[in-house]
Amino acid sequence: MKYSICTTVYNSEEIVNQFLSKLIDTEHEIVILNSCSTDNTDKLLANYHARIKLINRKSTRGMGKKLAIENASGDNIILIDFDVEILNLKEIIDTYEAKYERGKILVIHLNGSTCNPNIFAGAREVFTNIDAWPDLNCFEDVYFENVCGSLGIIKTTDLVTDYNCMKIRHVGPGQESRYENNIFKKASRRIKCAADAIFVSDFHFNGLMKYYKITGLKRFYVGLPEYTIARFLSLLIKVKKLDNKILELKNKS
Repeated sequence: MKYSICTTVYNSEEIVNQFLSKLIDTEHEIVILNSCSTDNTDKLLANYHARIKLINRKSTRGMGKKLAIENASGDNIILIDFDVEILNLKEIIDTYEAKYERGKILVIHLNGSTCNPNIFAGAREVFTNIDAWPDLNCFEDVYFENVCGSLGIIKTTDLVTDYNCMKIRHVGPGQESRYENNIFKKASRRIKCAADAIFVSDFHFNGLMKYYKITGLKRFYVGLPEYTIARFLSLLIKVKKLDNKILELKNKS
């Protein structure tokens, strides 16, 4: 089986070399969607131009994953987050091949660290035929997994393996300074991510406050106004509702 390792990146200059260190010497294709980073990410990635397939295009995380997969040439896709350093890719591929089932996507839950990331693996034609990555910046993976689950084409498995969760100036969910340094722009991004969360998972106030770890009086003078705005913005998102997307795909199949 030929594999393409696909990922998206934005303003992650601190971890570019670390992310690629264990992948660069493998035989597999590496496809990276760089969402027009404004730091040195693109320059660092350019050092690997002979080894990676680099796509520079401003996009949301969901659309970036879709574009990375569309530009891959491998028969099978391993989709990982850029802030996860995979220390044993062979173990992940062996797990996929052992669990492989034609026409299905395998979600591999990595255990053994604090972030517990998910890896999506499957035949490239399955990913492209489903076309279920939404044009969202947050909860895009939840949307995708829910669509696949409703279609009965997803399998899940746990894997205890070695990996590192790398930090990219992270100060909390939806508040990463790699996206915005200005306090007002940070709040704006947090609200937009909250809108995505509400759109995908219908988060209510208490659930969102727990997710963002907002407690005490801050829940009311920060959390409540942001939640109210996010709830309104979620109505304006131009992505098909989960139920509609699932119905569309069922009608196609």
